[in-house]
Amino acid sequence: MLNQTIKKIKILAFFLFLSASIAIIGSLFLHNFLTGFNFTAPNFLIKNLVDKPGSFYEEACDEGNDYCTSSEFVNYWYNKQGNNLNNCFKYQVNEGKLIIDDKIYSFNEVYTLENNLKEKFKNKDIKIRAFVIDRLNQSCIHNSNSKKYYKIFPFLYDFAGKIRKQNDVLATSEKINPFIYGETSISNLVKRYPINYFFKSFLYIGVILMFLYWINYNKFFNKVFNSKKNTFFYLGISSAIFLFFHVLFLGWELNSELFQKLRRLIIILFILFEILAQVFLAKNLYKQKEVLINYCYYKIILFKVYFVSFVCISSLFILVGLIFFNYPSTIDYILEWNYFVILLFFYFLSSIMWKKINSL
Repeated sequence: MLNQTIKKIKILAFFLFLSASIAIIGSLFLHNFLTGFNFTAPNFLIKNLVDKPGSFYEEACDEGNDYCTSSEFVNYWYNKQGNNLNNCFKYQVNEGKLIIDDKIYSFNEVYTLENNLKEKFKNKDIKIRAFVIDRLNQSCIHNSNSKKYYKIFPFLYDFAGKIRKQNDVLATSEKINPFIYGETSISNLVKRYPINYFFKSFLYIGVILMFLYWINYNKFFNKVFNSKKNTFFYLGISSAIFLFFHVLFLGWELNSELFQKLRRLIIILFILFEILAQVFLAKNLYKQKEVLINYCYYKIILFKVYFVSFVCISSLFILVGLIFFNYPSTIDYILEWNYFVILLFFYFLSSIMWKKINSL
């Protein structure tokens, strides 16, 4: 029975470390993948074009379509966009060029700002043309090495292409490394679609694992030391509760100062209770090291105590710095990203601290 409890602690600690790490670092990788994703689906009327330089499709601009300026015509011409990257043209397509007397014009050259036909072009035959030119389309997935991966995961690439059409969705427009440069905060990056689903899913798993982790640690101390009231257990369960509410409220946009203060309080209490839980656990481990040497590696117990001390001292210095110094936002974000990843090391140490079950 004791062996089973120890085995559960090892497994729970490892997967808690893994799920939370994937949530944070994986979200960053997903963001950078989407911002660097330059492949697009075909724009319009592709069935009337041949993917070959010189191919073209055109329609007349007349009173019936307000000389190609009516909203119905514009939607018809420009908005027939699909989400299937596989149908992209290998060659570039010039989509909306006007042809007058066999010369090519842009819309700005032919129409006023009010979309009225300029005087010199009245009574002229005007056509709108899309034509293929002899230049490779860099946004076509068939012109890149990614085409082999697209064949394996077409739905992922098509989904990424759909997301990239919405330029205002992601936290930044370029790839970032906030651990070093602090371009944005964790919450700003992970609250946005579709990263929010990825981040929340793994952290909800982390919350469940955290509950089980502290429950089994409490069970171990009950069995080995007959310790019924373990402070670290109540602090750990409290930290898991606050983490749950932090994840739940992430991305909620309520125009309420009280709600914003509540969210800040929740994340502060999560950090506080998490650190205190680890402090009391490390204290108990070191206090009972003579007995625990039969179950754990002494050097890792000692290292865990040192690590907890380091985190406490670092947290104090960071808190003092934030209170008395007006750091630029980039410094705040660098501290935030690195601090939360370092906290996860608590659980990694717990996963490797225990000796093999068959040696007990």
